[in-house]
Amino acid sequence: MFEDFCVEPAYRGTGLARKLVNAALDASRAMGIRSLWGGFADVDVPMHRALGFSAELGNLLAWDA
Repeated sequence: MFEDFCVEPAYRGTGLARKLVNAALDASRAMGIRSLWGGFADVDVPMHRALGFSAELGNLLAWDA
């Protein structure tokens, strides 16, 4: 599961988000993991689509006591 992340405003537009996602994908592949799920806020979906997340899995919900 790839949890939501945030890039500080001063570093946005530098490719840092893409580097973080690629590092997570590389580490996952090295461990034999073949899929990576992500939970993102609706406002962040366009960015994550641009980073390669494309499979629609419906709504991801959690309850936290």
